[in-house]
Amino acid sequence: MNARLGRIWPLWNSRRFRIGFYAILAGLIAGSQTLLLPVEDVAINLRSALRSQSAPQNIVVISVDDHTLNGVGARDVTHGQNAQVIRRLLDAGAKRVFYDRPFRYEEGAAGDRELITALAQSKGKVFLPAFSADTAGAFDKLSDVPLKKFRKNTEMVGATSLVHPFGLGISFPLEWETVLGKVPSMSAKLADRSADTLHLRWLEPLTGMPEGYYRPDYSYDPKTVPTLSFIDVMRGNFDEKAVAGKDMLIGPTSRMFQDFHDLPMNRGEVAGVYLHVIAAHTFAKPWLMKLGWLPAMLLVSGVVIAGLRRSRTLFGWPMALCALTLAIVPFILDGYGIEVEIAPALLTGAVALVRSWSLRNIETARDTNVVSGLPSLQQLRTSRNSGAGSLIALKLRNYGAIVASFDNGVEERLAQEIARRVRLGDTDAIIYHEGDKFVWMSQIENPVDVLEHLEGLHQLVQGGILIEGREVDLSFNCGVDTAQKQSIEKRIASALQSAEQAVREDELVSIHNPDNSGVHWEISLLSALDRAIDAGDVWVAYQPKLDLASGRIKSAEALARWTDPERGPVSPEKFIQIAEEYHRIDRITRFILGEAVRTVRELRAIIPDFTISVNISAQLLRYAGLPEMILSSLRAHDMPPDCLVLEITETDRLDRSSKTYAMMENLVASGFELSIDDFGTGNATIDYLRLLPAVEVKIDKVFVKSITHDSKDKLLIQSIIEMAHSLDRRIVAEGVENAETLDVLASLGCDQIQGYYIGRPERREDLLMTLDIKARTALG
Repeated sequence: MNARLGRIWPLWNSRRFRIGFYAILAGLIAGSQTLLLPVEDVAINLRSALRSQSAPQNIVVISVDDHTLNGVGARDVTHGQNAQVIRRLLDAGAKRVFYDRPFRYEEGAAGDRELITALAQSKGKVFLPAFSADTAGAFDKLSDVPLKKFRKNTEMVGATSLVHPFGLGISFPLEWETVLGKVPSMSAKLADRSADTLHLRWLEPLTGMPEGYYRPDYSYDPKTVPTLSFIDVMRGNFDEKAVAGKDMLIGPTSRMFQDFHDLPMNRGEVAGVYLHVIAAHTFAKPWLMKLGWLPAMLLVSGVVIAGLRRSRTLFGWPMALCALTLAIVPFILDGYGIEVEIAPALLTGAVALVRSWSLRNIETARDTNVVSGLPSLQQLRTSRNSGAGSLIALKLRNYGAIVASFDNGVEERLAQEIARRVRLGDTDAIIYHEGDKFVWMSQIENPVDVLEHLEGLHQLVQGGILIEGREVDLSFNCGVDTAQKQSIEKRIASALQSAEQAVREDELVSIHNPDNSGVHWEISLLSALDRAIDAGDVWVAYQPKLDLASGRIKSAEALARWTDPERGPVSPEKFIQIAEEYHRIDRITRFILGEAVRTVRELRAIIPDFTISVNISAQLLRYAGLPEMILSSLRAHDMPPDCLVLEITETDRLDRSSKTYAMMENLVASGFELSIDDFGTGNATIDYLRLLPAVEVKIDKVFVKSITHDSKDKLLIQSIIEMAHSLDRRIVAEGVENAETLDVLASLGCDQIQGYYIGRPERREDLLMTLDIKARTALG
């Protein structure tokens, strides 16, 4: 059972499968419940109008018309007059005489006797009708039957029809159930058709009509049915050849009888007697049968299933051919009396077409990058195979900075320029775009050749590209996946991961090695991070900073540490980097903020102006909820903003219009002090000093460690200190590991120092104890 469900579930997850399933289900329900009978009537009526033809001449209507009523001077003809007409017709050689008018009443002894005599002389050639007493048409048995004395020498037929919803059609049965038993319908008797002569009767339950009912073929034009006036026949004013060997149907056609029906497709009104004639001609067709809705349903379902398996939509020649078949084949079969219903099949096709069209629009939007117009990575992910060749992922490192420097529309031009340069060396490449990433399948398989190809691409863009008259420098790294046997999803993930690794290692290209378990380790490390925070395996260490002017420790930096029970100490650079890459840095920062505020609250009981520095990732500067995250930690411990210094780590190039700059302005307005971390490295340059609303600058340890013996580094730090002081910034030097370095920095006017010489990172309890002892000593 589970194995079967395992096979079915992937099918159900397919949108195309569900489209086909619901479309076919809709058709099956509509067909089995006759919900689309009006639609079917319209389709059949339209085909009938297109097939308009003259009626056969073997049935003649004897019309009780206005001419007759005027001639007899009454509202209806009498039984005696009917007797005269019956004799006239049979004497002229009429085959049979049918009546479409009731014989439920006596009219008088003389007239009744004359009619009874005429019926007896007819030798069973006269057929009298039974009607329904229910004028609404909801009947089970016909109860309006001829009087017994008239039935003796006649045969009874049913003369009622079934009106369809909205009056769009009428159906006639082959036989009727009356209060006196089953009788053939008038139309069936005129056509000499019985249920035993039908073909494929077992299909009738699969039709939209009650079993045994058939629609008349409205293609027969009622105006072409041979007609004689009742009074002309009664007076002998007719050509006997017009009735010889033919069936006669006597019925009212005068408006006084109110027995009129609308013909479909606005073809006018017709007296009910003519509908019996049309139905009789329909029943007379040799192949009279109802195939129902199943054949058309099977055809459309097959096309829908095949179409959805092959492509995302059903539009194309198979569906067009199917629609043409549904239009032409029923049209032809109607002429042979073979009735095919197409409405459920049309519903199935319509539902499938509309839903597949909607799916195509969704997938087109999903598969196309809205900004650049290039195919999206999602389109590559949903492709059916992994493809041959090397999968290359290019990560544009300064993508955000470029976009921020231009007005709207630059992303499209930038992406198209990159795609154009890629195709210079790989003509047939399809470039997939998502944000700062561009991915394509290259036919180059040899890793050395791939590297040379990407180095050539690097040279192409090294001189920059021209956008809106401005030259733009591009900085990118590439990841390559060569594992062609892997699924496309895994290959994309590997190529993107390799590109990120190339960025971290500052390499142009990083090629994924399928045997390398580093990716899996990073993912497992990430999944363990949240649990580690909750379990207390992640903790905060504090490295003190010495204020050179007072000779006191007045601040410390909060640093994240992770001691895994199985792995042991995990490198902070590693897990912080992974947290940033996978957008989990907010969880770590929130944890550090909470610990730092709790610690500074306790330390201020010892040193009232003590502050703690907390690192804020550039990624978080784009997070609108950052100020509230920090303020909520302060409120939890009832501490003011000035107890924290926020160290801003390296980010993209900034200008005053950037969102990160606006966020820093917001933080300053909230009462926080900002510090420029790692000044002198990466992007933390003079631009930062000029633009950022910071009160503190931290000189990176790479410049500090050599100032005792390298005059250039010493001069550089002196310049930084003087420049920062001129802008009212204080200076903190990192990486101080000996007294000589401390003395040099003090002589240069440095404000604070931090490093192993002052103190190693230590737990909160140890820092509290150390500072408490020093405070007591100072007081002592």
